[in-house]
Amino acid sequence: MLIASAGAFAAVDLTASLFPCVVPCINDIASIIGLNPVDLVGGTSIAMAYAFVSVPKTGINPGTPQPKKDRIILIRTKDILSYPAADASGVLVTGNITLKAGKEAVYIYCTPGTVDISTTTEGDPDNRGFKATVVFEHPGKVLKFKEFLVNNINENLVAIYEQCDNTKELIGTLCNPIQFDIESYDNKDKVGSKLTLKQLIKTDKLPYTYSGLIPELDDSGSWD
Repeated sequence: MLIASAGAFAAVDLTASLFPCVVPCINDIASIIGLNPVDLVGGTSIAMAYAFVSVPKTGINPGTPQPKKDRIILIRTKDILSYPAADASGVLVTGNITLKAGKEAVYIYCTPGTVDISTTTEGDPDNRGFKATVVFEHPGKVLKFKEFLVNNINENLVAIYEQCDNTKELIGTLCNPIQFDIESYDNKDKVGSKLTLKQLIKTDKLPYTYSGLIPELDDSGSWD
């Protein structure tokens, strides 16, 4: 056994310095088989602690808007079998979300250019936190979309949105899910709806950077 409960932190630091591949490999293996790293090695979970480092400008135009794919992926929290933990920095999730048998994630088409992801801080000193919101528009008012709204109002969800460079962000957790608000319109200019997905309470975490796999998606047809 690599780590005993006593002296766990010292063992972790020594292991990480002598064998840099051991820590991420153990964490990855634990995520794949659905275990906490503690269960593989005993004692305290193996994780590289966050280092206080500078944050310089990245690239020439880091603030240029990034194209996003024309869909938002949604998962009911009650359908999730396992939700992977973030690394020690609290941002990167490398494990996979796995669903219960027979369950699938769904996607909703987004009108290009309407996806708006924002995060705000709330609270007074000593209780400040983040709250993430995703807003997008969906055109038309087909039956399938209306059925989704009626059957998922007040449903606890998590969302994955994808950049066109295949990076992914994950919003919502099992204990702090998102729900949606809807604003529909049918006028001389357009027919459609604006959906706002937002976390129910503030949290000390930003939306996760998700490098895991997208769960199996329902693909029962795109046109009614």
